[in-house]
Amino acid sequence: MRNYLTLINYFIFHLRHLNLPIFHFILRESIFDPNLQQALAWKRLEIGTHTQDDVTWIKHECAKRHHELKYGSGYNEAHNRAQTRFDGAPWENQF
Repeated sequence: MRNYLTLINYFIFHLRHLNLPIFHFILRESIFDPNLQQALAWKRLEIGTHTQDDVTWIKHECAKRHHELKYGSGYNEAHNRAQTRFDGAPWENQF
């Protein structure tokens, strides 16, 4: 389990992703910029006090990575596809 979390951590917080900015014609690489809820969710996952929403978020991130690898897509396309199955911000309505 620890190795799996290490791989997910690398994907979420360190890997550069291709994405399209507002103009939709210039590809650029960038690192994901997590928000506070995502950072706290990661901490809960590390120490074993995670919630079902945290698991939903991790499933979203895994689905996104799968789509990037399988289809060679950029971040935005992978995110939109993953969002159809797992909410990327399940805590959104809780704050």
